[in-house]
Amino acid sequence: MRRLVFVFLAIFLVLGAARAALPIQLCIAAEEWSEMETEVVSDLVAVWGSAHDDVYVVGEHGVVLHYDGSEWEQIDVDTSENLSGVWGSDDDDVFVVGESGTILHYDGDEWDDMKSRTSRDLLAVWGSDYDDVFVVGQDGAILYYDGDEWDDMVADVSDDLNGVWGYDDNDVFAVGESGTIFYYDGDEWDEMSSGTLHDFSAVWGTDDDEVLAVGEWGSILDYNGHNWDEMTIDTLKDFSGVWGTEEDNVFAVGEEGSIFHYDGDEWTEMESDTSNHLAAVWGSEDDEVFAVGETGIILFYDGHTWDEVESGLVKDLSGVWCAVVDEVFAVGKDGTILHYDGDEWKTMSSGSSKDLAAVWGSDEDDIFAVGEDGVVLHYDGDNWNSMKRASADNLFGVWGSDSDDVFAVGEKGTIVHYDGNGWDKLSEQVPDDLFAVWGSDPDDVFAVGADGIVLHYDGAKWKQMSMETTDDLFCVWGADSKHVWAAGATGTVISYDGRNWETMNSRTVQDLFALWGLQRDYVFAAGESGTVVQYDGDEWDGMDSATSEDLAAMYGAEDGNELRIFAVGARTAIVEFLGASPEAEEEEAWWDRAWNYIDDRDLLPWIIGIVVVLLLVVVLIISIARRQPKRPPPRHRSKPAEPSEDAW
Repeated sequence: MRRLVFVFLAIFLVLGAARAALPIQLCIAAEEWSEMETEVVSDLVAVWGSAHDDVYVVGEHGVVLHYDGSEWEQIDVDTSENLSGVWGSDDDDVFVVGESGTILHYDGDEWDDMKSRTSRDLLAVWGSDYDDVFVVGQDGAILYYDGDEWDDMVADVSDDLNGVWGYDDNDVFAVGESGTIFYYDGDEWDEMSSGTLHDFSAVWGTDDDEVLAVGEWGSILDYNGHNWDEMTIDTLKDFSGVWGTEEDNVFAVGEEGSIFHYDGDEWTEMESDTSNHLAAVWGSEDDEVFAVGETGIILFYDGHTWDEVESGLVKDLSGVWCAVVDEVFAVGKDGTILHYDGDEWKTMSSGSSKDLAAVWGSDEDDIFAVGEDGVVLHYDGDNWNSMKRASADNLFGVWGSDSDDVFAVGEKGTIVHYDGNGWDKLSEQVPDDLFAVWGSDPDDVFAVGADGIVLHYDGAKWKQMSMETTDDLFCVWGADSKHVWAAGATGTVISYDGRNWETMNSRTVQDLFALWGLQRDYVFAAGESGTVVQYDGDEWDGMDSATSEDLAAMYGAEDGNELRIFAVGARTAIVEFLGASPEAEEEEAWWDRAWNYIDDRDLLPWIIGIVVVLLLVVVLIISIARRQPKRPPPRHRSKPAEPSEDAW
């Protein structure tokens, strides 16, 4: 009996130790993050203004920006064609040209599409007056506007013409590919000898005998009224734009943020603090100069230094969601919605100018985006449409279990719910802002927010959970109801095991704004300054995200044996994780299932108690058995001796 007791105790202790020592999952090493190329921020390629407070910039995808002396505003000109040139005779007479023969005109009130009578790409525009305008472009195209209509001009040229400028209507220069330079004297166009085969991008001057043409490989030619001569400059970088106030105050811009200044004697490189390609330059005075270029960059020169200014094109992104890897949606500032089709990101029309904070969908044709002033947008697979809102409070997070069970949370403890018919505001549970919401089921939903607030919904009501942290929590995600994580300020990460929340070491002090994972040993968190950390089921470890921009949201999906995760953030930052799908979670052994059954129902104290009682009973039985007196052995009586025969 004693041996049985010891064997029972040994088995119990071994099983407990094994349960504590065995890892839940195999650790899975993560791969690398890389920055995605996006064309949603249009390159800016031309700039012109009538004054310092009336400046126009044009670029790809029909972008037209206007500067009023205080801020830049994007103008809707009802075209998505790439635009490449802008010029005007006054603030109420502005021409914009672009691909496929696009010519737009602004009369001070509205923009109209003009008939150019060509389908060739138009690359530059200049005029001496409202009724004397020249446009040049693809395959030697030269158009002339006389105030009434556009007509083709005759010129013996087939190379693309990239730039045009004139001193007056009888002194006009056009430059282009392979060293091409043509001159118009008021009657006809004649080719000039440039002495080079380098492509030219732009032309500008101060007089008919002081003209500059700039192009590839650092080429700058100077025209003195008779000949074109090459100027000395210490660079081989391509130039795209040239402009100045006088012959001794000229700026040339181009490749990798190059800016050179000419003072009448020599060209000197200036510090631009950008590596973006600069396409054009223009100014109203020598201390009010603009340079524009790649990815919407605008630089301003105040006479001393060049500084980047906010163009309004670069939008902060704050939410991302995908059903599959070629149906990814990102939302952000000013109603920005981007769509990734597996090849490229494109801007979608949201129909709203409100800031959008989060996006979630039940399927690729049933997607919700929420944001500023309680705005809710819905995508049906074709268009985004505004829904009737249930609250005017800002909404920061959205999640649903199905198309007819969607929650959105926001400021001042706002929680709104969509039941498939409409949105309703639920009673506010807390006064604190709620930043994110996630659930494993309709009756198991978590919302997190300011000052460490965590709410749980059990299908009937919301209840505040007990927490040990007071740090703001910005995001929440879980693998299931018993493996949930929330993250927030100063690198705070807490985990929920179905009963309690515990603080984890995230190995970062940066704010964490996003959480997403595939399973309980494959979880990512992202946040401030491009921070990304990964949890492997045992500990968190840092990763290189390939960006220094703040990352606000992340989401991913499997594509066969590959996994792709998209993270979005400030200044239209989009980074992608591409790697092999992690190994599927191992099926639990019978002892794990037994232990989870016991743990889920809090049976361990009862089992321990029963075991202790049984052990006590066994010990008691043994003790009683040992204390009973031993019965003496029976005494044997000796038989009486039988009388011998002799006694008779």
